[in-house]
Amino acid sequence: ISIQYSQIPTYLQKGAFYRNLIDSDGDEEIQIPEICYSPDDTVDSLEKLQSTLQIAAFWLLDTIPTGVIKYCYENEFRLWYDAIVSKFGQKVQQFGPFAHKEDIELAFVHTLCSIFNSNSYHHAFQQAVEKNVDEVVDFLIQNSDGNKTVECARIVAYSGRLDILKRLQQNDFPWSGSACRAAAAKGHLDCLQYLHENGCPWEDELYMDASEIRCVQYAFEQGLPWHP
Repeated sequence: ISIQYSQIPTYLQKGAFYRNLIDSDGDEEIQIPEICYSPDDTVDSLEKLQSTLQIAAFWLLDTIPTGVIKYCYENEFRLWYDAIVSKFGQKVQQFGPFAHKEDIELAFVHTLCSIFNSNSYHHAFQQAVEKNVDEVVDFLIQNSDGNKTVECARIVAYSGRLDILKRLQQNDFPWSGSACRAAAAKGHLDCLQYLHENGCPWEDELYMDASEIRCVQYAFEQGLPWHP
């Protein structure tokens, strides 16, 4: 099919293929296979999931399309995983952290599988945070009905993602002393400071968990009781 450069959908602009296109006047037409294009990333069936993944691979997208994230989150893993295997082949089954490094186009498929291979919201949240898949983290924060627990803040503090801690607070996620202890355990002073300055409680067990003296010093200077 032919499509004008200026009319390429926003979700397809987030990838290497788009960046490599030469735009001479903003109205240049490009030729792409029909099966590798859709005006939006809406996914409402297994067939649409398969086609959207193929489109994402063709355009070498940097981020997982929101429609794909939503579908995988809302549907049973085994259901859509089998559909992915049937589309991309048995090699998708080897989605370990070092599997098929040469299959760059399948990297996002491996990521999807490792994040959503459980029905647990917090498993998906932790995997997305640890793998720095921010588009999934953002989706889960915005679709957290019934899952706003202190565990989310603990996961983020342990990973040292201050930016996500701020988003959790903006979206009314609770936190507890476990978040401060997690930040101290990994030496994330910036996260520890943010938590304390924004009212997160802490406990003297933090001293035993802290991996860096600067976290201990900060807590002591801020008045956290020391019980040797």
